[in-house]
Amino acid sequence: MESIRGEVTGKKLGAAGETPSAPSQSTREPEQLQRIIRKKDLPDFVGLKRTAIDDAIRRGDFPKPIQLGPRAVGWTHQDLLRWQAEKIAQRDRANRNT
Repeated sequence: MESIRGEVTGKKLGAAGETPSAPSQSTREPEQLQRIIRKKDLPDFVGLKRTAIDDAIRRGDFPKPIQLGPRAVGWTHQDLLRWQAEKIAQRDRANRNT
């Protein structure tokens, strides 16, 4: 009967006798949960109407939503903060050029 540790490597073996590996970047859980802003709450959060948000997404000027379910989308708080910071930076660059 094989022990819990591998005989050659000394590493703990998984259920199928395989050495567990580190989770890949895509399957790794975030260190902290991010707040998700739902579409119905987005206008109050960013100051744009829903139709303006939809147009900006199509133009590539707004973060793409995360599909939460068949009829539910949302945006991470962090994505929206980055978008807002970029808008502020654009304003500041324009003010320096005038």
